[in-house]
Amino acid sequence: MILLESLYGSVIIPDVVAGELGARASPSQVRSWISAPPAWVRVESATPEQLSAVTPELDPGERAAIALATAFSADLLLIDEARGRVEAHRRRLALTGTLGVLRLDVPATLGRLRATTFYVDSALIEDVFGRWTR
Repeated sequence: MILLESLYGSVIIPDVVAGELGARASPSQVRSWISAPPAWVRVESATPEQLSAVTPELDPGERAAIALATAFSADLLLIDEARGRVEAHRRRLALTGTLGVLRLDVPATLGRLRATTFYVDSALIEDVFGRWTR
């Protein structure tokens, strides 16, 4: 998580996403981290008005992230869901995904990511990061 601070300075996490991170199904390290987030992390709630401006077809976390990115004129939105990315592109929001953040310190970061519940196809890892993991 220090990688996010060093790259972006501060990060806003929708309260819905914070709830997902703190859920019993999340790895214990993630639950522990979100239970007392560092000072550079702000957990924010999107208002009903902000949420109503985003298509209801998205999952609540993606809707809230897009609503907050719009409301705060975010420099960058971190979003992985394909439908959420389409909506973010439609709104002309600058975005990246988890893999876009990870490519900076590939071997160490992939190792940490594999210790969580995040799933990505091995072929995609090879396509995106192959030259950095050999």
